[in-house]
This record gives sequence, structure tokens and C-alpha cells, in this order.
Amino acid sequence: MSVDRKKIAIVCQVFGVSQSLVMSKSRKQEATFARFVYWNLKRKRGHTFSELGRELGRTHASVLHGVREADHLAKTNPQFRAKYQLCEAAFNTTLTRHRSSVRIRRAGSTPLDQICDLAKKLHTLLPKEHPISDALLRLANSNRAI
Repeated sequence: MSVDRKKIAIVCQVFGVSQSLVMSKSRKQEATFARFVYWNLKRKRGHTFSELGRELGRTHASVLHGVREADHLAKTNPQFRAKYQLCEAAFNTTLTRHRSSVRIRRAGSTPLDQICDLAKKLHTLLPKEHPISDALLRLANSNRAI
């Protein structure tokens, strides 16, 4: 099984790390958390622990730990939760072709609204000098321009 480049790119962008760092043996917190979220969201879509471990060169036990840790952090750490929810919203959003136009389709509310709301939450949790703080604010306000 090969790495889902689009989904790993989403997680890397939200956590502010490179794909090579997430796919490496690095134990830096940012890379580890991004890896945990990637595994957790892929696991919820039916992938086995072994499959996910092979994707990033880890054992099934590492993936099991990562999935459990992502669930725990999402419950106890507000900054992690906001990033997790942003990744989850991006994973759940799919682009589909409908006749000659491209539409975003998602069950429930508009995906753009969900992503903008999560970006607002994440922006309020980060210090102003954080590198992605301005980008999140622009994203949070982007639905007003449409």
C-alpha cells in the first residue's frame, strides 16, 4: 500500500511540517502528532493497523498507539483538537465532477463553512507570532469573499 499523498499533505499543512519529516523516523512532537492524526483518520476509513504501518515504515503496534493517542489528545488538548478537526473536515470534503462544474460535496453543512469555523477556532488558540496564524485568519475569513 502506498502513502495517500493528498491526505498526508493535508495533515502536514495543518501541523506545519514537511511530508519527509512525517514519513521519517523522527520523534519530534509536530511530526509525531501529524502522523497520529493521519493514522487515526485513515483507520476510521477502514484501513488496518498493518496497512497503515507499512505506509510509513512502522509496526502495527506503533499505529495502534498513535490512533489511541490521537483520540486521547483530541479529548484533552484544545490546540490538538482544533488541528485534528481541521484535518478531519478536509479529509471528509471531496471534490466531485458534476456535469461541467466542480462542486464540493459533504454530508451536513457546507464544507467551506466548517473549515472556516475550524480555522477561526485554531487561530484563536495559536499565538499571534505562530507561522500559520495569519494564513488561518485569511482562511477563516475566506467564505465572506465568496
